[in-house]
Amino acid sequence: MKIKELQLQNIGPYSGRHKIDFNTSNSKNIILIGGQNGAGKTTILKAIKIGLYGCFAYGYKTENMSYFKEVESLLSYHAVNKEYSIRITIELVEKLEKNEYIILRTWDKNNNGLVENVKVIKDGTLLNDSDCMEFICKLRAVTSPELINSFIFDGETIGRIIDSNRTNGYIQNMFNSIFNIDILNQFREDLTTYLNTEKDKLNASADFDLTSLLIDINNKKSTLALARERKRETDNEIKDIKTRVDSLQNEFIRLGGISKTQSINLKNEVKNLEKLSEDNNRVLREFYEDFLPYCIVLNELKNITERSRKELPKIYATMLEQVQRYMHEDFSVYINKLKSDDEKMLFGLKEDDIVDLEKLVQSTYEKIFTVRAILEGKNSLVGNMLQLRSTLENSSSTSRLDEIIVEIGQLAEMLSTLKNNQLDLDGHIDDLNREVGMMIKRYENMLEVCRRERSVSKSYLICSDSIKIINDLIAHITADKLKALSVMTCEKFNETVRKSNYLSEIIIDNDFSLRLYSGNRPFDVSALSAGERQILVSCIIWAMFKASGRREMFVFDTPLARLDGATRSLFIDKIVSSISDQVLILSTDTEFTGKNYELIRERISKTYLLNYNDATNSSIIEEKYF
Repeated sequence: MKIKELQLQNIGPYSGRHKIDFNTSNSKNIILIGGQNGAGKTTILKAIKIGLYGCFAYGYKTENMSYFKEVESLLSYHAVNKEYSIRITIELVEKLEKNEYIILRTWDKNNNGLVENVKVIKDGTLLNDSDCMEFICKLRAVTSPELINSFIFDGETIGRIIDSNRTNGYIQNMFNSIFNIDILNQFREDLTTYLNTEKDKLNASADFDLTSLLIDINNKKSTLALARERKRETDNEIKDIKTRVDSLQNEFIRLGGISKTQSINLKNEVKNLEKLSEDNNRVLREFYEDFLPYCIVLNELKNITERSRKELPKIYATMLEQVQRYMHEDFSVYINKLKSDDEKMLFGLKEDDIVDLEKLVQSTYEKIFTVRAILEGKNSLVGNMLQLRSTLENSSSTSRLDEIIVEIGQLAEMLSTLKNNQLDLDGHIDDLNREVGMMIKRYENMLEVCRRERSVSKSYLICSDSIKIINDLIAHITADKLKALSVMTCEKFNETVRKSNYLSEIIIDNDFSLRLYSGNRPFDVSALSAGERQILVSCIIWAMFKASGRREMFVFDTPLARLDGATRSLFIDKIVSSISDQVLILSTDTEFTGKNYELIRERISKTYLLNYNDATNSSIIEEKYF
């Protein structure tokens, strides 16, 4: 489906009749609509959805008071002729032929409220009521309101989704709409509901038992889905808290604070330095008390040991004289040799005394070297202690640092609780998976027995086989498309950020979580800048649209709101300009101007400017731009 034209009469801020031409070509595929906030850009999107789907645009199956309340809020308060209508022209491919349809919705006000009238014109011919209703139902099947919502890229909304870690759910919902998984899911639910409503009417007990078991399986699967969703939410909360803790720790250090680990290490360093200082002071005290006198006469002591060594032969000669007298033997030859030195004896120390004196001299020298090293390093030691103490004192000198410490402590408690919940949920999910697996196996065995014994009704077999086919089809489509999307997204992302092989691989898992790789190493999504994360999500959307082969109009509503200058240019060139053959851009005067406008100028088919007049409280649509 392609939208060709939109006509509004007294809708929203648009008093009177206004028209927007949406026709595009391959080379000129962009419709650019500019307007300040409040000028009526959102009204155009609402008008397209209501014009196409009526009450279905709001999820209602029939027209009701809630729907008419929505419509009434959209009707202009300043209409002169009190005629309200939305006329939308579309091109729809049917059986390989292009047909043009005009859907005209008008509203009349009376005492009972609003009355809606719908007319459909096919290739110039007005359809009767039956064909008109058939076409409206067909249109819903071809392009549902949920699908149209998937083709609207709201920059602010995408930014909030990324900030709140809800990207997985957003991508999954879009994937289900674009690849018709939601239709298959609805079909499966309808079949199960049919079996449930027919349960009490079933004659065969086998039908009843199988249906009861199938319902139990679906209920258990719903419980499993809720558990997985809670697990995903818990995982996101843990990521958020970790990100917040990292941010607080960085702020703490930036303000002069230190981390808890650093504080412990610094305190240990201070304790070690204080102990070293005490040990040094003890060594100095012992030196002053025990060795200082020897240090003063150290040279004399050294001379005494040396002179005493020279005097030892005379001492030994005296000792031999005593032995000679005692044994009446002649040792004169040896005695004379020992007494050959003519110097007078001064100290008369024996060998043991000299050894003790030499040890004292050696010990004194060692103490001197130790004390000298202590004294030389004393200033450095004191300086280090003062610096470390100053760092510890400064780290807790401001109230903000105290607040950060308290908040980190609170977050740590929350993180601990969430991690416990995460473990509990993991166990719960494993248990549910086992239960579902056992129930499915039991169901398949029962069904096979019933098939062989032909004890189950034909209608039940048709429903059962259909549900199995749907399950297999959903699994096949999901696996096949996610594999293709992973490759396309990675290529488009590297091309868009202009960093060759920035990411070597992007894997979108079945739960729509993202795994990024740079080379062979995992790459954390949080390492991407805010702009790069938005580019990544945009590339996934681009890949889904391209892989689906759809022709619908893709809408960008203020897409550049959260992107910086360089990222804006890449986003416009690689994503906006190439996503579809029909692109609608709703822009403020701060986005597609100057260089950004030049990037798309050659691809613009039509430009419109929404001008709001405060005096008349209404907007007009002009064929020009800012």
